Amino acid sequence: MSGILSVLQELYIRFMVWLGAEPPAGYEHLLKKKPPVKKPAPPPPPKPAPKPPVEPPPAVAKPQPPAPAKPEPPAPVIEKPDKEWLEARPPVVEEKPAPPAAPAEVVAPPVEEIEEEPAPPPAEVAAPPAKEIEREPVPAEVIAPPAEELVFKYEVQRGDTLNAVARRYGLTVKELLDANDIANADRIYPGQKLIIPGYMLPSPELETEAVPLPVARPAADDNFIYTVASGDTLNSIAKRYGITVLEIIEANTLADPQRIKLGQKLIIPGVVKSAHASVASDPDFPPVGSLKAVRALYVSYFAAGHSEARQGILELLTGTELNAVVIDAKSDMGLITYPTKNSLARDIGAHRPAVADFADLMAQFKQNGIYTIARFSVFKDLPLAQHRPELAVKTSSGGVWPDNDKNYWCDPFLQPVWDYNIQLAIEAAQMGFDEIHFDAVRFPAKSEAGSPQFSQDVTKDSRTAAINGFLSSARGQLAPFGVKVSARVVGYTCWRKDDSVIGQDIEQMSDYLDVLCPMLAPSTFHAGIPGYKIAVEHPYEVVFESAQRAIERLRDSGCEVRPWLQDFQDYRFDRRMFGKTEIQAQIRGSFEAGCTGFMMWNPNAAYSASAYAPVSRKR
Repeated sequence: MSGILSVLQELYIRFMVWLGAEPPAGYEHLLKKKPPVKKPAPPPPPKPAPKPPVEPPPAVAKPQPPAPAKPEPPAPVIEKPDKEWLEARPPVVEEKPAPPAAPAEVVAPPVEEIEEEPAPPPAEVAAPPAKEIEREPVPAEVIAPPAEELVFKYEVQRGDTLNAVARRYGLTVKELLDANDIANADRIYPGQKLIIPGYMLPSPELETEAVPLPVARPAADDNFIYTVASGDTLNSIAKRYGITVLEIIEANTLADPQRIKLGQKLIIPGVVKSAHASVASDPDFPPVGSLKAVRALYVSYFAAGHSEARQGILELLTGTELNAVVIDAKSDMGLITYPTKNSLARDIGAHRPAVADFADLMAQFKQNGIYTIARFSVFKDLPLAQHRPELAVKTSSGGVWPDNDKNYWCDPFLQPVWDYNIQLAIEAAQMGFDEIHFDAVRFPAKSEAGSPQFSQDVTKDSRTAAINGFLSSARGQLAPFGVKVSARVVGYTCWRKDDSVIGQDIEQMSDYLDVLCPMLAPSTFHAGIPGYKIAVEHPYEVVFESAQRAIERLRDSGCEVRPWLQDFQDYRFDRRMFGKTEIQAQIRGSFEAGCTGFMMWNPNAAYSASAYAPVSRKR
């Protein structure tokens, strides 16, 4: 037996040395000796100081744009709000005592932070001297800077191994070792950035240097005049329009900034009656916040498939403050709204386009200056789970696990599930969408069918690693297309410091997102927030307090916060209708907390038109 162990040990040592590990004492003979290479004397540096070298950008295979098809649109279906989609566990809530006090932040166990090892600076390579040739001077505007390298790097998550990462991207361990100059294949750590060879992003287009132009100030007649209302302060007015108090004081030459009067007319600098000389608003119902902010509404798979619903949506987008649309590209049922060329989507029956003339619809939005967002329900996917049960979340007996709405989910740990969704997102980016929005990017909660079972052990670390790994991969592969990447999270994640038992840790997710979109519809806060137990009675406070916490936590990440808001009847507390007062309170809470916009949710795309500030756009 000892002889067999010795042979196995010998083979193991040889294998590890072959991979690049340092040999133990007595095995130095396994290293191949290389003759010393005589380094040539470094050439004298050229007269112009060279810039640090940049690696060549990698190229990503771009799927072909989808061919138009002409299937019949599906019959209209009345959708219900997805309660599980909207909710998660609340923080511990205590009744607000009288007199009222500022609500205390709910503190959850801190997330373990991992210090990232700093990357060594790139070595500077001296260029060989060139003969000086007299040439005519070239105009400065045509001299292009060197292309900046765009290398896709994967961030190691807890539980990762080099073998697993290599298989995920179709590589060998040796290719990863060589690309990252790793000596010990057994030593990688969470947070480490690994270059993925083969995922090379294209060079950005060269741009000429812009010549600064004088800033044109609006004429006096174009200035937007705000009428001071009861309860207004200079601070609240400044926040509403995204400017500073000092700008208001200077624009109005206020002698005493502490004294403004009810009915006083104030010039709002930077806000004109006609934004871009084509937008005019009603002075009696002005929009809150900057008109340049993203103000979106959601269009479901079924609403997109019916011309009357689309016409109503377009009228809202051209006649009110709303200026952006979130379209179901892949619905909660896993159906693809547009004609797709994705072979897997066709094989599993997900290719049921609600809009055959999708290119015409996109062109109509673009002609009206509408910002377009493609929504993908990622891990909630009935056709993929039905036709590929090996990718589905399972029951304890091994069957496909249903949630309480009888929908199926796919396992967030599995790479084929990632690849399918990212391929569809790339296809949508190629169709001209401005932003890709990932929804249902979480682990499902327990249902009447019991606890869902996954392909790996479920812990906080493994859950967040799966969600962040998907977002990291998606962001890297979408980068060449110039789209923003956003994701919806449960509203209570703004208050919780853990992953809410669904894999959503907003600090970690923000590293891979341009925009974080928490669902802040008051009806989804079933236990309220600290100080406000009945959430629907306090739409402003729920949105303001939650958004402000998210913004503060993500302040150093550069990730924007743009919440989902409520334009549907309450289903949790007293079934009250949400109209102009409640909707505008939420919008005001968003902007005054510091959000960069908002998105309205109604599952049937039946919006309260009179609740939005009227704006006329002429193009």
